[in-house]
Amino acid sequence: MHVSHPSLFHRSPRPVARPAASGSPSVWTFVALACLAGTPAGAQGPATRPATGRVVPPAPVTTTGARRTLAAAMASGPIVVDGVLDEPAWRAAAVATDFVQGEPRTGEPATEQTDVRVLRDATTLYIGAYLHDREPAGIIVNDIKKDFNESEQDDFEVLLDTFHDRQNGYLFITNVLGARADRQVANEGKEVNASWDAVWTVKTSRVADGWIVEMAIPFSSLRYDFATSRDWGLNFARRIRRKNETTFWSPVPRAFTFARVSVAGDLTGIGEEGAARDLRVKPYVAARTVRPLGGTQYNQTADVGGDLKWGITKGLTLDATVNPDFAQVEADEQQVNLTQFSLFLPEKREFFLENSGIFYVGDAARNTRVTASLTPDEDLLLFYSRRIGLTASGLPIPIDGGLRLTGNVAGLRVGALSMNTQRAGTEGANNFSVLRLRQALWPGSDVGILVQSRQGLDSVGSWNRVFGADLNIRFPGNIDWSSYLMGTRTPGKSGGQYAFRSSIIHEDNLHTGQTFFLENGGYFELSINPKMQRIDAAYTIDPAIAAIPAGSYAWTEFQLIGATDASRPVSISATVIGGGLWSGTQRTQQFAVAFRPSYHFSASLGVTHTEAILDNPKANFEATLWTARTNYSFTTNMFFDALAQYDPKAHTLNANLRFNLIHHPLSDLFIVLNEQRYTVPGVASAGRGVTVKFTQMVQL
Repeated sequence: MHVSHPSLFHRSPRPVARPAASGSPSVWTFVALACLAGTPAGAQGPATRPATGRVVPPAPVTTTGARRTLAAAMASGPIVVDGVLDEPAWRAAAVATDFVQGEPRTGEPATEQTDVRVLRDATTLYIGAYLHDREPAGIIVNDIKKDFNESEQDDFEVLLDTFHDRQNGYLFITNVLGARADRQVANEGKEVNASWDAVWTVKTSRVADGWIVEMAIPFSSLRYDFATSRDWGLNFARRIRRKNETTFWSPVPRAFTFARVSVAGDLTGIGEEGAARDLRVKPYVAARTVRPLGGTQYNQTADVGGDLKWGITKGLTLDATVNPDFAQVEADEQQVNLTQFSLFLPEKREFFLENSGIFYVGDAARNTRVTASLTPDEDLLLFYSRRIGLTASGLPIPIDGGLRLTGNVAGLRVGALSMNTQRAGTEGANNFSVLRLRQALWPGSDVGILVQSRQGLDSVGSWNRVFGADLNIRFPGNIDWSSYLMGTRTPGKSGGQYAFRSSIIHEDNLHTGQTFFLENGGYFELSINPKMQRIDAAYTIDPAIAAIPAGSYAWTEFQLIGATDASRPVSISATVIGGGLWSGTQRTQQFAVAFRPSYHFSASLGVTHTEAILDNPKANFEATLWTARTNYSFTTNMFFDALAQYDPKAHTLNANLRFNLIHHPLSDLFIVLNEQRYTVPGVASAGRGVTVKFTQMVQL
């Protein structure tokens, strides 16, 4: 067992340890839900206005076959984004209504009415929503920070499939206080990039019978190609948290999330005249003072650099970076890892974010309604950008610069990247390059190739190449067939230099047991997970014990997960895992309590304790990890976050404190404090670093 510490470096699966079969999904799952008594806390939002000036719905939208269609009306005058739909153009626009439940009663009409309208002018798409609620005092809002967790409160969501390819899109989410969350969806939710950010505006207001949303999304923030289609995919979703109700304009089957782009409706009436091409630069200045763990003095440094983003066409984006600095990136949590595989940690560095799903290979859905175990595709990530710019121990490597081209050309999705890193310690300078092409065949289906290269700049004999192809086919009845064949070449290595996979998956609510959901969101889940893995050479899961011998291993895990209603001021969650592990047994307990007295403040405390006994080698070991998080959101543009983790076995304490002010769209001031210390006196002086970074995005 080993504890994975916060790091931007993601190690590939050990080359000598390859699985013959990964852990399968649960053989059966029984879910019995439980909740705490009491009433969820509502929001203290803006003052309620009487429902005067309510827009009168015109004729409903049209339905083409089984797919709903809404026309975007041309705005007859200026639209002021203020959360009040009082411009005449809103009254003339077609209305999207008659939402349908996805949860809890799939297919039934929504219990509250939602009316949505869409306008446009030459540069901007406007979305206005009137969210009726007969009990407005029960509206729940728990968070106002950027990229908030929408599942724990009332919210309104918009999905735009701008290439109309039924696979990829953008999500824009807000709550009753106008907090913003935006995401990029690829491959029908297999990749949901929550770190992606766009320039857009939203204002909200409360009224006597609900709340109103008014959004403005500049066309320059989106990528689209009228040569492929002049229509866009469109869907809306609304969550009423006190009822645990999720509703959709275009119905989404219970087995899928809102990111299921292929079931979206259509948006017509989008015009290309006057839409501005996206060209922006984002310079930064940063200063830091750092004392390493065990060091005696602080070292001061300063940096300048910047990024450029250029929409070469409406479908292709060029990103360039010079001397990038990622010191402000949110810290990763340490985790206990009992597997032979590296942990997957999401990419948060801005340069790598837009259209990151283009580079994805495999069929593992990462965005499911019910959390599932990792699949082989998530363990084998052929391209993982967090390998670039860090050493094997997770220390940063200076990056000279890089270029990245991503987007869509007439149905062909293109991803290309090249980046140079400097020499750092024993790590030589390298060039990293990637080319990814994906050709759409029909909705849900594509064929692609991937070529990757690492070339040492100090030694021509230091290199690695990866190349291959993949095919993804969707058949009627939500049956997906996905295959890939990849090869790799490295000097001095031979044998096992390939990976192949072919799988057929039926995407539906299929379980070999029973699943029950309580309508307020609390639950218990009991699962039995048989696992089988093969390793071709011995490997070590903890430095303190001998290596596990090569061979095939089979065991069964029993898992119990429970959680109370996360929308309430106090909630708890727990996980208990028991059963086999390699040649022995394991017991793992995880417990966490969350405290959220208002939408400004939240805190959580959790502990993970793992014990394992192995027969071969003979070894007993355990690990405990405490984790504390807190957040204070001053406004929807100013936040303070803190993360602290304590390992009592290693006697180490790690802390990350982060202040973020969004002073203009995509422009930030960061103040970050990192500290690492031993809790045993006299071992070493604490390591400490303070970074101040200022960025300013300039739209050209």
